Amino acid sequence: MSRDRESGIPALRVRTDSSEEAREWNKHRDAIYSIYDAAPDYVRPVATPRVEGFRPIARVDSDSGSSTVPGVGLTVGRLFFIESNTITTSPGARNKAQEVMPTLEGTALDATIAPRKYLSASDYEAWVIWRELGDTHEARILFAGENAGPGALDRDEKAQRLATFTVTYPGGTDASGQQPGVTIKKQLIRDRLQVPIERHQFKVRKTASNKVRVDQGFVVWAKGPGANLVSESIDVAQGPELTIAANGSIWLYAYYTTAQHSTSQSGGSPFVTIVNYRLDSLTGVGTQFLTTPPTRGTDATNRFSTGYFYYEVAKLEVVGGEVFVTDQLVNGPIYVNEFSDSVIS
Repeated sequence: MSRDRESGIPALRVRTDSSEEAREWNKHRDAIYSIYDAAPDYVRPVATPRVEGFRPIARVDSDSGSSTVPGVGLTVGRLFFIESNTITTSPGARNKAQEVMPTLEGTALDATIAPRKYLSASDYEAWVIWRELGDTHEARILFAGENAGPGALDRDEKAQRLATFTVTYPGGTDASGQQPGVTIKKQLIRDRLQVPIERHQFKVRKTASNKVRVDQGFVVWAKGPGANLVSESIDVAQGPELTIAANGSIWLYAYYTTAQHSTSQSGGSPFVTIVNYRLDSLTGVGTQFLTTPPTRGTDATNRFSTGYFYYEVAKLEVVGGEVFVTDQLVNGPIYVNEFSDSVIS
C-alpha cells in the first residue's frame, strides 16, 4: 500500500521532469509529508466514570494480616459545618467552615484500609449522624434497613439519609467474609453535606461529653440619671469551659449599684421629702453554672442600694455522665429591666 493511501491524503506522485514547476511541486509534496510525519498519534479520550462521595460500594479487597475481609462500605464524603455569624467583632476560626470526615464502625472513610461492614442480602439505607461539639464536630455512618430510619438518636444528634441500595451475593453464599454486590437505588446526597449552625449570643455549646462553654453576649441597660437615658452595652466575653456533673442552669450575673434619680419636697408643715433611686452602674458581669437557683432577696424594709441580679441563660441535664442543653432561654442581648426605689423623710 502506498504511503499516501496509508496516510489518508491524496496521491502525491514525484515528478521527474527537470522543469522549475516540477521542482516546486516536489518541495510542496515533501512539506506535506513532513507535516503528516510530525503530527502525534491521536488518542481518543476515554470517559472515566465519576465516583461520587457517600455512595454505597462493595469492598472486595481482603488482607489476612489486618483481618480485612470483604463487606459493604461507603465512598469518601465530607460534612461542612458553617456558622451563621451574628457577632463579627473580629475574624477567627469560627468564620470558616469546619470539615468533618465521618466514620464507619469507628474508622474514618478515608482510612488507608477503607472501613466496611457485613450486611446480609436485603435492601438498606445509608445514614450520616452528626452532633455539634464545640469547634470540632462528630459524624458517623449508619446502615439501616430500608424505611427503618436511623433508630434512636441522642437528643443532640441529627441525621440525614444519604442513599438507598440493595445488597446481593452473586456467589450464592450470604455470609460474613463473602464478596457482596451493591446496587444503588437512590443516591440522595453526593460528595458533601453542608450543615448550617446557628450562632447567637450566650449560646451554650457542648464541647465534650461533659463540658460546655457559653458564647459571647451583651447586657444592655438604660443609663441616666437625667432626662436623657442612653443605653450602655456591656460585652460579656466567652466564658471558660465548664465541667458539668449534675443537672442545673447557666446563669448570667452582674453587680449593681443605685443612685439618686430625683427628689421632691412638699410645702407647709410638716416638711416631707421623697428621694427616688434608680440603677446607676453594672459591674462584674459574667456567667456561671449552678445546680440550684440563686437565693432571692427578702429585704422588704430598706431601699435598693447594691446587690447582684441574675438571668437564667440555659437549662442543662446530665444523663449517664453526658450533659445536654435542654432549654436555651436566652439567644440575644439581655436587656436589664428598670427598677427603682424611693425614700420618704
